[in-house]
Amino acid sequence: MRPSAILVILLLVVGVIACGCTSRTDYQYEGGSSAGTAAKYSPGDIVQSEEINKEFGERGGVLITEIRGDQYVFVAVLRESTNSAWRWGSGNLSTYPFEVVEEAFPHKIGHVDPGSLITTTTPTKVTGRDRLQILTHDIEYSGYGGIYVVGTAKNIGDERISWGSIEVKFYDRQGNLVGNGADMIQDLDPGETWKFRAMYFDVDGAVDSYKIGVGSTW
Repeated sequence: MRPSAILVILLLVVGVIACGCTSRTDYQYEGGSSAGTAAKYSPGDIVQSEEINKEFGERGGVLITEIRGDQYVFVAVLRESTNSAWRWGSGNLSTYPFEVVEEAFPHKIGHVDPGSLITTTTPTKVTGRDRLQILTHDIEYSGYGGIYVVGTAKNIGDERISWGSIEVKFYDRQGNLVGNGADMIQDLDPGETWKFRAMYFDVDGAVDSYKIGVGSTW
């Protein structure tokens, strides 16, 4: 069974604990004292429920990360095989009394250093205009009022950019917008770098600064 399916079942088991369906314990504490309660598990122990034991063998479990008073702090963990390293699941840390956790997860299957676990992450796909990243930019001047903002931009996504643009706004000393410039590119493949050149004719000599950004990109 795939790790994602294992994680779903693990989180469902944790969810059952949260709604109180797993525990049959009737909690009737008086005075808030639980000094006589002893923990069965220690931080770093990996434990399983009956359901997980039947379905997944040793590929999924719950890691005890900490003990706070008479409660365990735990999180779902999984691994590809018995020879693979344990990974944190995508669920949040949960905190429940010893009795609840020990009844829901009665089987200890191993022990690890909680700090040694690999964090499971989902790569973020870069889409839209975020695929076109400006690497460098500078301003150049030519005769007859010509101003160019030149630089490089790169396709950091995993798909071709059919159309991309760099847009520039030009401002005078008072911060007023006096004009715009742009440059366009077609068919920029993943990993390719583009040398752009956005032009503006500053016939009045008013330009003092500029702002640059990625325009329409698909």
